[in-house]
Amino acid sequence: MRWGEIGYHKDRASFFKKLVGIASCFVMVIATAPGEVRANNTLVKISRTGEFVVGVRDKFLPVGYRNEKGDWVGLGLDIAREIHKKLEENMGKTIKLTFLPVAPWTRTPMLVDGNVDIVCDTTAHTLRRDEVVDFSITWLVSGARLLTDIGSRIREAKDLAEKKVGAIQKSSCERVIRDLIDTGVIKPPAHVMAFPDHSRGFAALRRGIIDAYCADERVLATIKAHASNSSRWKVIGRLLTRDFYGLMTRQNDSNFLDFVNFVLIDLIRSGKFFEIYARWHGPRGVVPLPMNYETQLLLKLQSWPY
Repeated sequence: MRWGEIGYHKDRASFFKKLVGIASCFVMVIATAPGEVRANNTLVKISRTGEFVVGVRDKFLPVGYRNEKGDWVGLGLDIAREIHKKLEENMGKTIKLTFLPVAPWTRTPMLVDGNVDIVCDTTAHTLRRDEVVDFSITWLVSGARLLTDIGSRIREAKDLAEKKVGAIQKSSCERVIRDLIDTGVIKPPAHVMAFPDHSRGFAALRRGIIDAYCADERVLATIKAHASNSSRWKVIGRLLTRDFYGLMTRQNDSNFLDFVNFVLIDLIRSGKFFEIYARWHGPRGVVPLPMNYETQLLLKLQSWPY
């Protein structure tokens, strides 16, 4: 898949060579004036240490995890490897690639403190987070959808009228269902049941206690993929909420952020991004989940010309 209609750049190598010169100039300047090193200059740090340290998830299929052999694998890690490859090409030398596990509550401080150079996972880009870190272009869009039995007549949220629907207690998914009831989208109203975790919510769906379960589409796809009878379930409906995922970098480091964005855009325009996505979310992937319309549209709109 290529976005040829918006001017795909055939000679990508020549474009990235310009970045080589930029990175090399920074390294030379820093080498001659070590007292003037700025805190946020990741390209210089990587070149000086010879190591690229990436914060990744280690138990979050298929974004980042360790397989049965103990190897680091996943969608986010494949993106990190593509960035690493371009770093080596730009700097003209071998760069060690190191993965460090992060959790939602540790990834930001680990990045800010310099323990990792980038976080490659599904971190939602929010204004509050943007006060302390920077984000790449959006590389995935996700949000709440519904999981139902394959034989259910429920196709969209409006079909939940007079049905029983579950969601995590006090979650954005519970709120959006209640908002749809309050605004008359779901009319007559559905009966909302709140659960403390996804396993109990899915158990209620499996036993017929609820007619549908609302959660992030990636959570639902993972639940379906690991169910003993996965063909019995389907993820349906449009996105009811939207989270825009970006790769996190340190704040005010425009050179490295530009570099990351150039790599992402190159992957999108060449079609390789879609190959990587299909590897994990395609029909034979670890967690099958067709790329939603919002992601496809944003990827296309963000593929700025060279």
